[in-house]
Amino acid sequence: MMKTTSIKDTTTGALVANRHVAFISPGEVAGQVLSQIGTVKCSARPTECVASILAENLTFQQFIKSYQLEDIDAEDILVAFMHSSFTNEIGDNKVSSYERLEFLGDSVLELIVTEKLIAMCPDFSEGVLSKLRGQLVSRVELARLADVIGLDHFILVGKGEASQQTFSQESIKADVFEALLGAIYTSLGADKAKQFFYQVVESRDELESVPFFQISRVEGKNYKGRLQEFLMKSKRPLPIYTDAELPSGEFMVTVTVDKKIIAKSINKNKKQAQVKAAKEALEYLTQQ
Repeated sequence: MMKTTSIKDTTTGALVANRHVAFISPGEVAGQVLSQIGTVKCSARPTECVASILAENLTFQQFIKSYQLEDIDAEDILVAFMHSSFTNEIGDNKVSSYERLEFLGDSVLELIVTEKLIAMCPDFSEGVLSKLRGQLVSRVELARLADVIGLDHFILVGKGEASQQTFSQESIKADVFEALLGAIYTSLGADKAKQFFYQVVESRDELESVPFFQISRVEGKNYKGRLQEFLMKSKRPLPIYTDAELPSGEFMVTVTVDKKIIAKSINKNKKQAQVKAAKEALEYLTQQ
């Protein structure tokens, strides 16, 4: 095992803008590591040489600083980014790839998301909560979170995999995101893992029009049915749809709940106007 150390910040300038890596291309840091590992003066194991290289890399250190991970164990954070092709490349048989940390991070992630959904949706059944959680922790969602914080810049792959841009694959980015969460949990604890996850979600929400945890975003396109289900579980009156044909030939649809108009939509197609109005009503209710 490597000696337990903390990664120290050596950054002198901000290379991360709005928590996004700004001036490098995906895979560039990994490429720098591969090009330097054969020349760096290091009498220790290859993995320790990699850690030394990253300790001097300003971009990687700025990433560490941005998410307050300065005290994370050096081996934990390093392993979280190492693809099996990279461990084979450097020939260090004493260290594994990110797969074990990914396995742990998957469980940590499910716990964090489950706690949030239970708090948000106290009237939802276990089946509904499980479905929502599955959508929120899907490969697509996790890869997007990885993109938001630039993880593909740091994923360490072998030269062959680098030429194929394996670090840009959706599945790899999702796996590394979970591995990083597992590394944070292992080294810094559950509270820090949760803090990191919500910080990433906050970064994502700054870029997206719909919040990560907005229920209507993940429940599917049957917005009228979802709205009715939500209101029934909340023990509130069912929605009332009112439509009116405008002089333009379009239809204006309003949605009323508890004698209050909470959404409206205008569309040439009355049915589509109803669906959009139901979607807006659901978004309004789940944001309260």
